[in-house]
Amino acid sequence: MRVPNRAPICVKPEMSEFTRRRLLRDAVTIVGAMAAGAVPHAAFASQRGNADAGSPRVPGSDVKHYAPRTPLSIVTSKTLEEVVAQSTVDHERVAVLAMRPPRLANKFMTWINAGRRADLYGRDLYVNLRTLDKSGAREILVEEVPGGELWEAVRDRLRRAASAENVVAVDPDIAALRADMGEDVGYP
Repeated sequence: MRVPNRAPICVKPEMSEFTRRRLLRDAVTIVGAMAAGAVPHAAFASQRGNADAGSPRVPGSDVKHYAPRTPLSIVTSKTLEEVVAQSTVDHERVAVLAMRPPRLANKFMTWINAGRRADLYGRDLYVNLRTLDKSGAREILVEEVPGGELWEAVRDRLRRAASAENVVAVDPDIAALRADMGEDVGYP
């Protein structure tokens, strides 16, 4: 999707109904694509200017906006199932958001396969996190998403969800396990 090279949208009373609807349609398309992560940040950064402390608050700007109540950790792809197995040893429920189906079934695990497409993953992220939050799990484990510009918005939302002060609870056993595997524990 190409972001139109236009000045900020300004609807004037003398504009025709057709022009107003076209401007609104373009704005909704761009904003929707940005929210879903389909438009890379660099594609529109030069057109939007710098936000300052006087800017109005917008949905999603707060760190806690995407944060579930259940503690959330981001885990690398290669260690995800080992962390799940370790977390469920004592019959504790764990919820997983991944980009693939699980390799092994586990009755103490709730798993959502969010797929490998950044646009669909981003679109469904909020719903998936809320679903896993309601699953009754002790922790939500999220498979680390790929690098690159297409995944930038998703990475930002996951980082916010994992670092929100109201959900981070350091479990020494899980922290030690992740440290043994060479992962950054990621707690503040």
